[in-house]
Amino acid sequence: MFSPAQFQLLRLLAGSSGVSRTALARRLGLSKPAITSTARDLIALGVLQEGVALPGESGRPSRPLSIRPSAANVLGIAVAAASACLLRTDLGGEVLERRILRPKGRSSWGPAGLVAAVRAALRRLPGKPPSGIGVALPGLVDQAGRRCIKSTQLGWDEVELADLLVEATATPTRLENDGHALARGLQMFGRQPGDFALISIGVGIGSGHIVGGSLLRGSHGGAGEIAHAPMRMGGAYCLCGKRGCLDTVASLRALAAAAAAAGLPPAPDSLQAAAEQGAPHAVRILCEAGETLGLAVAQMVQTVDPARVIVAAPPTLWDGLYGESFRRTVADHVLSGFAGSRDGAPLEAAVTGDASWDEAAANGAAGVAAWRFLCGDV
Repeated sequence: MFSPAQFQLLRLLAGSSGVSRTALARRLGLSKPAITSTARDLIALGVLQEGVALPGESGRPSRPLSIRPSAANVLGIAVAAASACLLRTDLGGEVLERRILRPKGRSSWGPAGLVAAVRAALRRLPGKPPSGIGVALPGLVDQAGRRCIKSTQLGWDEVELADLLVEATATPTRLENDGHALARGLQMFGRQPGDFALISIGVGIGSGHIVGGSLLRGSHGGAGEIAHAPMRMGGAYCLCGKRGCLDTVASLRALAAAAAAAGLPPAPDSLQAAAEQGAPHAVRILCEAGETLGLAVAQMVQTVDPARVIVAAPPTLWDGLYGESFRRTVADHVLSGFAGSRDGAPLEAAVTGDASWDEAAANGAAGVAAWRFLCGDV
């Protein structure tokens, strides 16, 4: 849709609140007239907008450029085993429509059933058709964002889901691992400047890394697959078939299983309440889970050295014993000055408002679609 020069400009503006033409020219190594010419075409297309005039670097008024949120709308879909959260947003992340999809006649999604449900939901959405679809999956996705290589939670292997959705909806589609999608959504909609690592705590543990402005995917699309880092030799069996994975100790699924085995309520807020009342098993479960995640993240920080670490977690966990144990363990095991250390950048909590975990992932998937529309497949 856009020319290479336009894509270059849009990549610098994506996720920003506005950038001056002078700054854009400096970052791209182009003349200001060249930036002005490219921007003029994008303004005419309705994709860019000019802000209020402010004093520029030379003292002359400058009108910063930014993406016009209403230029297009996109769909973000977060797929879980027995449901899918569908959001339609504008290019600024504002939610325009919400749908919860559920498989018909089955307890979990098959690829064909998911595609049919998305096609039916899309037909019922009012207004302008979406310019793209992003899908967040709990599993391994190939580099091109076309194929779900494997999802233990969904029970899928080698599913060409993007092609199936394109055929059914005639809408450009990209898949991402759910941790990657959350990172892209924060970059696109969360106004998160610079590079960062994201850790997500949900049914499983996820991770995503923005490096040099790009999403780090790895050779096989599996960069940041922290959920299956071995943390306990001979530990509990994981859905992936290995034993002692991080997922078996620190995820919401693991917490619920450990709580049930100890005769405690499985919900995180109930478990935290029990710990505050002095229940020893609740204290042990939360501390061990937080400490184990802390060790895994400390290893990640030492390996990747991110500028910042953002954690997407239920507020009860982040503010409670789990979060306290996690932050303390990271601080105890990373070098001075690194993110999470006592004298480095603090671990940050992701701001998701009152949204459910599925909705946060769907918002990330919408960010994937918005990024692809504006910036191409990078």
